[in-house]
Amino acid sequence: MNKNVTVAEFRKEKEKLEGDRAALSERLQALNAERVRAEQQLTMIAGALQTVNHFIDKIDPEIDLSNLGIPKEPGWAHPSYRGWELLSVTGLISTYYDLDRDGKLDYMVIRKVIWKASAEETTIEKAIEIARFDNLSVYFSHPVVFFTNRNPLFYCKGIDSRRNCKDMWVDIAEDGLNGNEELYSLATPSMGVR
Repeated sequence: MNKNVTVAEFRKEKEKLEGDRAALSERLQALNAERVRAEQQLTMIAGALQTVNHFIDKIDPEIDLSNLGIPKEPGWAHPSYRGWELLSVTGLISTYYDLDRDGKLDYMVIRKVIWKASAEETTIEKAIEIARFDNLSVYFSHPVVFFTNRNPLFYCKGIDSRRNCKDMWVDIAEDGLNGNEELYSLATPSMGVR
């Protein structure tokens, strides 16, 4: 089979390639114009966010918790996490941390148990799903699974060898660290703790 390619076929292919190039060039210009519009929109949105944040800070300022001295709870995945236990006071669970990681406990939070379930009837996956849905924390201890409020009732800083707190704050609303926590003393409780 001897097939010769003619000049007409080359010219036809050339026209097709030039048409493709022109279409791609046009598309590239349109994409560049869209990119410029997107960059302008991002700049405008950044300015709007800055304005909205300014008004939010004026209306509902974030409270600097460092003045209170209450550290934010690091969570179980943090290297300072040291475990948890059911307290002898019925219905409370404490979670322990070694914030400076010197081998001594120095921070503890205490949560109220909302309800508990049998570990034989509730799988870990199901318990986590329930806790997420109900905005709770979950603690596993065979044969019981404990569900607690998401946020602690008590925050304790400076723990001695008997796990007593040097400084303790109570958050009656259990709404997380937001400035409504009050220093708590067993000697002179100033509020009715539920």
